[in-house]
Amino acid sequence: MLKISQPSPPEDPPEDPPEDPPEDRHEDPSEDRALLVLEGRLVGPWVAELRGAVAAASASGPPGLDLDLAGVTFADEDGVAALRALRQDGARLRGASGFLTALLR
Repeated sequence: MLKISQPSPPEDPPEDPPEDPPEDRHEDPSEDRALLVLEGRLVGPWVAELRGAVAAASASGPPGLDLDLAGVTFADEDGVAALRALRQDGARLRGASGFLTALLR
């Protein structure tokens, strides 16, 4: 089973803007991106569920997409292919385990 969630935005933004970001960051912190948090196994019907969640997030949210993969415990061939395609389309894959990172190469 795969659980997909979108974290709620913070209710109160910080009063002071953050200091200059570290120079080694490759991301623009002002960039508006949707975040999907995945948990569980990315297999079989859950791959289609991921595709549906990505389509919904893309249709109703900000233009960019980040996927938090820290909670993904396993991905089959279709799951890995879906993640590769999303990455190729500009999604950022974050927090992947060593196992998943190796599969995505």
